[in-house]
Amino acid sequence: MAAIAVICAPLSIVLGIMVHPFFAVVAIVPAAFLSYEVCGVVSRFLFGKEFIFVSKFGLNTSEEEQTISRTDYVLTFLCTVLAVLGMFLVGEMVDQIRGENVWKW
Repeated sequence: MAAIAVICAPLSIVLGIMVHPFFAVVAIVPAAFLSYEVCGVVSRFLFGKEFIFVSKFGLNTSEEEQTISRTDYVLTFLCTVLAVLGMFLVGEMVDQIRGENVWKW
């Protein structure tokens, strides 16, 4: 996952500058990876437990479902918000470089 994030970060900026600013959507991959790692560190530091991303699509194992706590729900929400904001940040950077206004807030 880290290797894919490292590849997607510059790729999203280059494609956004060279082709179209909408290619900054590719930045969701490194932003999601980074936000997941940040939430994992916060969970270990503040709560002393591993962060479990809560999935509503049945992706969690039965062991994970038994250990999910309220803090995991809060951190899942924060992780998602940080990933989306990271994608918009890259989109805004590409807009500034190209002198366009595709990624409006």
